[in-house]
Amino acid sequence: FAPAQILELLAAVPLVRPEGRVVVEHDRRAEAPAALGPFERVDERRFGDTVVSFYRCRPDP
Repeated sequence: FAPAQILELLAAVPLVRPEGRVVVEHDRRAEAPAALGPFERVDERRFGDTVVSFYRCRPDP
């Protein structure tokens, strides 16, 4: 799955609580969105060809 697909799936089902965290490991060539649905990227670490993106689930308005 692409990073955006993973976040879309998680946004569709209530598995992550507000202020919860999601960590997505992906290839450096797979673009990870800065924000998608309730998730916003708060950090990103690169390890060669691998990238680990950290997202926070924004609280309900």
